[in-house]
Amino acid sequence: MTEYVASVDDCDNILEIVTREEAHKNNCNVRIAAVLVVNENNDILLQKVSTKKKKDAGKWSYSAAGHVDAGEDYPTAALRELKEELGIDAEIEEYIGLSRTIDPITKKKKSFHRAYKVTHNGPFILDKNEADEIRFFSMEELSTITKSHPEYFKANLLEILSIMGI
Repeated sequence: MTEYVASVDDCDNILEIVTREEAHKNNCNVRIAAVLVVNENNDILLQKVSTKKKKDAGKWSYSAAGHVDAGEDYPTAALRELKEELGIDAEIEEYIGLSRTIDPITKKKKSFHRAYKVTHNGPFILDKNEADEIRFFSMEELSTITKSHPEYFKANLLEILSIMGI
């Protein structure tokens, strides 16, 4: 099945609808919805990107994240990704913030990553095509590891954790 996404300008305005494949091939700016799941202890659930993935394999990432499909808004995509990647339904509690990818060649800011917070204690059903592992981290543990080993984490996640004061 062909997936369609919005190609957006540097202000997140839609330019055109393209296939996901075309967006990557043409290095288009796209929209990404991300979610951080916290439990009742305020620990944050992260997923380790599958080693089957081409990009960021083995790095810790958001609880769930993915492209915003054409015709979708960020919150709808975030909740869809939660269902697809973790098998849960939840309600968005708050908007955390925005992170932008940096193009490795041009060094310009690119795609938009909007992150949201939900609370859920599990159980979770891990999509093994997306992640090899999930686990909760305490705020203190995340603060320590992100400072000593930032290379273990996706850059966008680090930016969102920074917005959260971690």
